[in-house]
Amino acid sequence: RTIVDFGSGSGNLTLPLAHLFPDCCFVAVDMKPTAVRLLGERAERAGLCNVTAKCCSIEEYEDPFDVCIALHVCGSGTDVAMIRAVQQQAAYFVSPCCIGKLQASAGIVDPHTRTPSQGGLQLVHPRSRWMQGAVTGAEFLQLATAADYSGHQGVSGYDAESEQGRVPRFAKAAVEADRNAAARECGYSTHLMKLLHPQACVRNDLLVGFASPGSEEEQRLGSYICKPEEQWGG
Repeated sequence: RTIVDFGSGSGNLTLPLAHLFPDCCFVAVDMKPTAVRLLGERAERAGLCNVTAKCCSIEEYEDPFDVCIALHVCGSGTDVAMIRAVQQQAAYFVSPCCIGKLQASAGIVDPHTRTPSQGGLQLVHPRSRWMQGAVTGAEFLQLATAADYSGHQGVSGYDAESEQGRVPRFAKAAVEADRNAAARECGYSTHLMKLLHPQACVRNDLLVGFASPGSEEEQRLGSYICKPEEQWGG
């Protein structure tokens, strides 16, 4: 299997996974030449022969893959990674961030069938027909703005129970539900989950999608799901 890590940076996620899964091929994709160079050097020092690195944007990446991961790829980069996965009928595991940057991709055409030769991947928000039937594009971008929260006025971005914390979480949940719904409309089975960590903030959503609903891979996902007290001994 080939697993592509979009927005890999210098390999903090790619390299441990490559060590844990030596039978898989990992491709690290990042736009920053320095990060790609460092990743290659780190992989070589670690003796990881199943890692390759490529310096390009997500839009420019065209090689086939089976699974896509994207950890904290900013703004619409997450959407492009998911669209790339759907085009390849690949599974995706993405944890988005910087939702407010969706403003930069507003107002252009959405394209599950668009190819780079036709001018590149372009987006419109909301992504799904489901959400488009509920809110306007302007209203959706207001949700995205509300979701882009890291704390203010003495309230921590990690405090989900405060009024300031709850509203961004609900707004972000709506944005992520729209992203998953767009994949479901292409036949995917999707899940909206949480990354468990004592210091998790509003950026701990994990979107998971499988091209074949009920597949063995999807069934195995259940073994990785646990309650917070099971993970942290609470």
